Amino acid sequence: MKNILYAFLLVPLVVVVVVATTDNTQLTADPDPVPETVLQPTWTNGALADCLEYFETNAGWCKVGTDNLANHTLSRDELGEIWGWAGTKSIMGAWNGAAVDVAGMKMYFHGLGHTDYMGAEVYEADLQTGGFKRLTNPPALTHQVFYPPHGKYYAIPDPSKYPAGGHVYDGALFVPATGTILYINSGRTSGYPISSKNQLPNRTLTDYESLGGTFEFNPSETETRNTLAPLTWRKVANEKFGDPRSTLVGDQIILGSSRSLHNAKLTEEGLDIDATASYSNPSAGAGILTTQLGKLISYTVAGYLWEWDGKERNLHIQGAPAGASSLACTDSECVAWSGGEELGIYKDGEWTLKIVENGPTNGAGRVYSKFEYFPQYDIFMGSSTISQGIWAYKYEEGGEIVFARKSAQSFIKSGKQVPADIYSGGVHLMASGVYELKDVALRGGAKGKGKILTNGGPITINDAVLVERYKHSGSAGIRIQSTPDVTIVRADIRHQENGVLSGNDGGIVRIVDSVIEDNYTAGEFGQSHNIYIGMTDEFQLTGSFIGGYRNGGHSVKSRALKNVIVNTDVDQGDSNASRIFDFPRGGEITIENGTFTQSINSDNLDLMAIAVERGRVAESTVTLTNTHWIATREKARFLTTKENVVFIDGGGNTFVGVESPF
Repeated sequence: MKNILYAFLLVPLVVVVVVATTDNTQLTADPDPVPETVLQPTWTNGALADCLEYFETNAGWCKVGTDNLANHTLSRDELGEIWGWAGTKSIMGAWNGAAVDVAGMKMYFHGLGHTDYMGAEVYEADLQTGGFKRLTNPPALTHQVFYPPHGKYYAIPDPSKYPAGGHVYDGALFVPATGTILYINSGRTSGYPISSKNQLPNRTLTDYESLGGTFEFNPSETETRNTLAPLTWRKVANEKFGDPRSTLVGDQIILGSSRSLHNAKLTEEGLDIDATASYSNPSAGAGILTTQLGKLISYTVAGYLWEWDGKERNLHIQGAPAGASSLACTDSECVAWSGGEELGIYKDGEWTLKIVENGPTNGAGRVYSKFEYFPQYDIFMGSSTISQGIWAYKYEEGGEIVFARKSAQSFIKSGKQVPADIYSGGVHLMASGVYELKDVALRGGAKGKGKILTNGGPITINDAVLVERYKHSGSAGIRIQSTPDVTIVRADIRHQENGVLSGNDGGIVRIVDSVIEDNYTAGEFGQSHNIYIGMTDEFQLTGSFIGGYRNGGHSVKSRALKNVIVNTDVDQGDSNASRIFDFPRGGEITIENGTFTQSINSDNLDLMAIAVERGRVAESTVTLTNTHWIATREKARFLTTKENVVFIDGGGNTFVGVESPF
C-alpha cells in the first residue's frame, strides 16, 4: 500500500535593506577584490615584452601580467546603491566595450551596466604591463528623472556631467587627435533599481529628454587635453544613439547606432555630427564597427557582417562561429573573439574556426570593442571579464576548421536533409516534422538564441550533438519558442549557456535518451540551467543522464504543471550546480527509477524545490518510486516549498545524507 505524507515546509522571506550614502567623497577606501575563480592556462608570462619574445618562435595566446580589473573595484559596502542588481562584474560583462589607445597601449573601461551596475567610473589597463588602475570613483546618484511609460522616478548621476544609464556596447572611442575618449550614451535609465512612483527625496529632478548624448573624457592624470582638465568629463553632443557604434577610418570619426552612421568631428568647441554625411547601417542589434584597408566593417553578435567602402555594401550572412561579439582586423584577415580560446577567422570572404589551447578559459561572450589589433607588434589584445586580465594573441595561418560552403539553414529552408558536415551557424526549425541531425556539427547559433531554435511544430529533433561552446547571453543548445509539441531524442548537449530552454507556450516537451551536462554561463554565476522548461502543460524526461551545471544553475528546472521523470539519473559531480530539481510552480510530479546525486560544491542545500515562485499552485503531489537520493552537503535538505506538498511513496526509495520526506 502506498504511504501518503503531507509536507508543510514554509520558507520565510528575508528582506535585506542596504542604506548607502550618496556622498562621493566617501568612496575613497582601498578597493576589495571581487572573489572569482580564475582558471590559469598552462603557460603564462610577465609583461608584454616577455610575450613578444615568446611570439618570436610561437603563435597563439599569451597572458600579459597577473593583474585584473577586479583587483581595483570598490566593495559592495563602499558602493551601496550604486552596486545595482549584479555589481562590479557588469563593468565589463554587461554589454560594455572599451576605448583603446592603440599607439599609447592603453585600454579604458567605463562602468554603466544599466540595471546591472550604476557606476560611471573609468578604469585604465596598461597593455605593456597588464596592470590596471581605477582612474575615477563612481559619481553619486544625486539626480532623478521621471519616465512616463513606467510612471516612475529613477535615480541617476548628474546627467549634465556624466553619462547616465544604458550600456556602452561599441560606444567608447579613443580619439588620438585630442587624446580624449568619446562615450556615446543612449540615456536609457528606465531600468535603474533605485526607483519610486513618488519623487525620490534629496535628489535633483531632471527632464528625461535631457538625458543621453555624447560625452568626452580626459583619461590623463596630469595633462589638460582638448580644454578638459585631467580626469574630467563634459557633454559634447545631444544626439542619442541606441546600441551605439563608433570607429575611426583614418582620422575620420564615424559613430551612430545599429541603424544609421554619421561622420563626426571633435574640436575644442565640442562634437560636430554631420547629419548630411550619413548612411544606413544594416547591422541591427548589438554589434561593433571596425575597418580593414580603408573599408568600414559592421558586425553583429548574431554573426552578420557587412563591408562598406563608401560606394557599395557586401553582405556576408554566414557568421562567425562561437557567438563571437568582437571583430578586429589586419590588412589580410579579421579575427572574431568570444572571450575564450576559440576564434573566428574571416579571410577572403569566408569564415573558419580556430581553436587555440592554453588561452583564456573563463571569458564572457560580450566582448565588443575590448579586443583590438596592434599593428606595431602584429598582435591582438583584449579582455572580456573583470577577472580575466589582459591577453595577447598572435595569429598564425593553419589549423583552421573549414565550414561547409552552404549553411545548414539553407537545407532546412528547402526541406532537405542536412548533410553531415561542419557548419558555422545554427538552424531555425519552423516547419512541422522530424529533423535528423546525426553527424551535423553546428558551431554557431540561430538568431543569437541557440544552436537549434524552434518555432511552430510539432517538431522532433533526432541525434543533435551540441558540444562545442556557443557563447551568447541567454542562448541554449536547443531553444524552444512558440512550439507547443517538441520531442528531443538522443541529444548530447554540453558547454552551452543552457542545455534546453523552452518558452511559456503550453503544450508538451519530451527529452528522451539524452545526455545534458556541463553547461555554464560565461565567466560569472548566472541563472541558466541544464534544462529549463517554461510554463508548458507537461514535461517528460525519459532514459537520460543529466550532469552538473558549472556555475550555479539547476540541473533541471521546470515550470510545467505536470512533470514525469522516468529511468533518468542526475549526477552533479563536483560542479557548483544548484538544486537537482526545481519545480517553481509545483503541480503533479512523478519520478521513477533513478539515482540523484548532489554535488558537495552545490551552492544550494536543497535537493528539490516545489512551488517557491510566482504562479505556484496551492497543493502539489509528488510520487517517488525506486528513486535513490544522495546528499553530500552538510545540513542538506530534501525539499523547500512555500505551499502544501503531498508525497506518495511508490516503494523502493532510499535517502543518503538527507531525511526522507516520508
